Amino acid sequence: MKNLNRKLSFGVALAMTSAILSCVPSVSASAAAVYGDVDGDGSVTMSDAVQVNKYLCGAVSALQMNMEYADVDKNAVIDVNDSKIIMKYLVGSVDSLPYSESGYTVSTNNYSVPADKTVSYVKYNCKNGNQTTYTLNKLSPVSVCSGDYDDRILDSSNNAQAVVRLSYGGGACGSGFIVGPHTIATAAHCLHGSEFASFDIQIYDAKGTSVVQKIKPKEIHIPSSFLILNHDYDDYGLIYVDEDLSKYGKMTLGTVTEGFAGTGQNISISGFPGTVKGSSAHEQRYVGNGKENGFNRNSEGNSMITTRAYTSGGDSGGPMYIEYTLKGQTFRSVVGICKYSGGDGVRYSGGVRITTPILRFYMDNDYIG
Repeated sequence: MKNLNRKLSFGVALAMTSAILSCVPSVSASAAAVYGDVDGDGSVTMSDAVQVNKYLCGAVSALQMNMEYADVDKNAVIDVNDSKIIMKYLVGSVDSLPYSESGYTVSTNNYSVPADKTVSYVKYNCKNGNQTTYTLNKLSPVSVCSGDYDDRILDSSNNAQAVVRLSYGGGACGSGFIVGPHTIATAAHCLHGSEFASFDIQIYDAKGTSVVQKIKPKEIHIPSSFLILNHDYDDYGLIYVDEDLSKYGKMTLGTVTEGFAGTGQNISISGFPGTVKGSSAHEQRYVGNGKENGFNRNSEGNSMITTRAYTSGGDSGGPMYIEYTLKGQTFRSVVGICKYSGGDGVRYSGGVRITTPILRFYMDNDYIG
């Protein structure tokens, strides 16, 4: 019933949005101005914004999108900012597309993303100890900074409360972030290493300094292949809880395309590190910023994203995100899940890149709950 209600709510929301904006005229897209024409029908309409949102909910494949013209802010990232700009363009509050409030745009013609694939997962019920497996099928086609400076600061921005702490006792911790009313995203090794259920989820206040609620997980989901092969690119997981997390906000997910690499854009990482600048972090939420450091190639393609943002133990599972300001409002788009700290002579951090299977895993998963 929970899954049915969730799907119904999504359908009702789309229907209501379409109805509200049904009076908005379509805007013809000429050959020289096709930004916003996501579905390729020659016009910029509400359906283009809906198509972007469906993609971000894991319900539409990248193969069903004109990724280049979905990127209406031209930063090589497909996220909720693009759908918002399309809607503002349709109601006239944005005059033309592409549109970037910061004025920063990227010149690239590479808008490919890693291929969609079928992935199997393990579901563990923390209350009764049952463990099952399930499969989410692939969809049908329908600049480098130097130095090693820890500049992290307390994360107390308006939408940071959605970043949570996973506490295993004895001071050990990991991080995660809320992506739905009952769903938390994190790294798989933060769940598997804790023997599935032996941790608390700690929600912090807006300042990031005090715990306001402790929750126990009800379900844990991780890729089956991570249990067998422990690949970095499978190091993502999901926590389901009975409690409603809506009042703490959520982090939205986005996808960086291949053209994002080498653009030098900032990627931030928020979490609960054990130490900052060599001293104890005292169980507080911190955030650090750094330039993107490209993708890590492996057998799965460019499935890992790296940044010069500083991390340390405890940050695993935290969001790797890009921050935007649009019409006076600031929001975050998560493009990766923090996995590790590394070094190539200069410190960097990396994590699992958000792709189509991961969007579906978190946002359109009938096996949650």
